[in-house]
Amino acid sequence: MWKLARPIQSQLIYLIAKPTGNYLKYTHKFSKGGYAQAFESLYDWLDDSDYEPAYAIDVQCYDERFNGPDDPESIIEILVPMVEIK
Repeated sequence: MWKLARPIQSQLIYLIAKPTGNYLKYTHKFSKGGYAQAFESLYDWLDDSDYEPAYAIDVQCYDERFNGPDDPESIIEILVPMVEIK
């Protein structure tokens, strides 16, 4: 499912074919905790909502706001495909 596109400035870039549908976009600032806290908060919200993950995947988005997990100002976005619970 993952394909290596090409190295860019000694970083590897991966591409994924993302299924269509509705996605929850969760923005996490590392001043509120590390990776574990990000996913705990996201899935706690989902547990209390009328939605559930549509697939067993998530997409983590890193851009210029991410300076490493030790920087409390770093930000990532996590996309989770979801469907409404019927």
